[in-house]
Amino acid sequence: MGSNTVIRGHGSPERIEGKGMTDEGVRKHAYTATQIYQALQPLGHAPVFDPDKRPDGPLEQDRAQLLGLLLAVVELALVTEPPETAVDVNEAYARQAVAGRDDDTNLAGMLAVRFSRLQMLLDAMDGGPIINAAARNAAATSGLLNLWLLGRTGREIDTDDVAILRQLFKDALTDLKSARSSFEDVRRQLVKRGLTL
Repeated sequence: MGSNTVIRGHGSPERIEGKGMTDEGVRKHAYTATQIYQALQPLGHAPVFDPDKRPDGPLEQDRAQLLGLLLAVVELALVTEPPETAVDVNEAYARQAVAGRDDDTNLAGMLAVRFSRLQMLLDAMDGGPIINAAARNAAATSGLLNLWLLGRTGREIDTDDVAILRQLFKDALTDLKSARSSFEDVRRQLVKRGLTL
């Protein structure tokens, strides 16, 4: 992370309220590739496009990649923040995430994606049984959230839904069993070191 991407918190006592959106508003609102690119520019992380292939800047097909880049830049900036900043960040994040919501469907969808991303990143780490347990728990949480979302569709469950439900149940159970096995590996390692658990 370049130093120009770090936003320093100053512990302002004022509570900033974000502009809340209803679930319908969230579904209708989609940031364009250009808007996301413009958000990356002042942070110093806007990609440089080949002028021959992208003479007018980003195309809409670049949107997902740019969105992922923006998410990573913002979240990695928190690593350099003092620990006490996390409290203010989390409180503001939670307020915005639930502001104007008619129900929890959209929030659950966001969390399912987040836990899936967390699992992917943890799987890429070489952290032994502890990290593996965290990864499997993240995978199980994502699966359970998707399972809950499927039950909120409001339509009759058809054959395809049954297959999806069974797979989600199976995957979540497998991940939870794997997490427990990893926890047991950690416990055995700690016991060998003389710790009583």
